[in-house]
Amino acid sequence: MSLAAVADPPVLEVADAAGTEGGEVALLVVARLAEDAGEEDLTVSVSGLPAGARLSAGAAQADGSWQLTLPDLAGLTMSVAPGTSGEIPLTVTATTTAPGGDSASTTATLRVSLAAVADPPVLEVADAAGVEGEEVALSIMARLAEDAGEEELMVLLSGLPAGAQLSAGTALADGSWALTAGDLSGLTMSVAPGTSGEIPLTIAATTTAPGGDSATTFATLRVSLEAAPQVVPESEPAVSTEEPSIELLLAKGKKLQKLGDIAAARLFFELAAEFGSPVAAKLMGETFDPIELKKAGIVGLKGDPIEAVEWYQKAISAGEGSAVKNLNRLEGAIGE
Repeated sequence: MSLAAVADPPVLEVADAAGTEGGEVALLVVARLAEDAGEEDLTVSVSGLPAGARLSAGAAQADGSWQLTLPDLAGLTMSVAPGTSGEIPLTVTATTTAPGGDSASTTATLRVSLAAVADPPVLEVADAAGVEGEEVALSIMARLAEDAGEEELMVLLSGLPAGAQLSAGTALADGSWALTAGDLSGLTMSVAPGTSGEIPLTIAATTTAPGGDSATTFATLRVSLEAAPQVVPESEPAVSTEEPSIELLLAKGKKLQKLGDIAAARLFFELAAEFGSPVAAKLMGETFDPIELKKAGIVGLKGDPIEAVEWYQKAISAGEGSAVKNLNRLEGAIGE
C-alpha cells in the first residue's frame, strides 16, 4: 500500500520596511521548509506591488505579482516609480509542493513605508519691458513636476525696488511677495515714479511634500523700464510703505480655509506664525486637526493629529490660551 506525500506548510518570516520615494527598499523575506518536510519544492510569490514597481530578483507575472526562488530572497530589494509614497502592503506567500502534487502555503503581509520626497517644481519666466509709471506684465509659470505626488506649491518673488507693488499675492516684511499658483495669472508689477532701468527679480518656486521635505527652483526675471517723458507730475497719493500686517495674512488664510483650499490656507497661516502670531499657530493646528476638519465639512483631506498637537503647543507657548481646549480635546480623542 502506497501513501501519497502531504506537503507541510513552510516557515515564512517577514519584516516591515521603510525608505524614501524614488530609492530602493530592502525587503527582508525568509522562507524555509518545515522541519518534518520531505523532498518538497519551495517557491515564494510577492503581490500588491504598485504600478511600475520592480523587484531586484525573481520573475514578474502577468497579474503583477512576482515569483521567486529561495536564492532570490537574499538581498532582495524593491524599487517604485517616481511619485509613489505612503504605505504599501505587500502580500508574501510561500508554497511547498510535495512529489505527488499536494501543496501547502503560508502567507504574511510585509508593509513598506515610503517617505515622500519633494520634486523640484517646473518654473518658467520671460523677461519683461515697460515704461516708468506704467504697470508691467510679469510672465511667470510654476507647476508641480510630472511625477510629483501630493505636494504644495508656493512662489516667492524678491528684488522689487522700494515702493513697488504686485497685483496679487501677499507682501512680506522683508519686501518679498508670497504667491500661490493662482496669483500668477495676469500678474503685473507697478513701481514708484522715478524708477527706471533694469530690475532683476528673483523667483523661487518651492514644493513641499506631505512629510515636510521641500525642493526649490530659482529663476531670474529681468524687467527693463524706460524713463517716462518729462511731464508736469500730478499730485498722487503717497505709496504706502507700511509693512504688511499679520491680520492681512490671517484674513487671506481664513478666506482660503472657508473655500476648502486648506493647502493654500496653510501657507498664509504659517507665514503669520513665523511673524509671531499665536493665533496663526492655533489656526495651523486646526488645519491638521481631524476633529476641526470634520466640523468644517472638509472631505478628502486626511488630518495629522501629531502635527496638530505640535502647532497647538506652539500657540499655547506663544500665549494663545484658547488653543488649550483644542489640544485637550484632540489628545482625548487620540487616547481613546
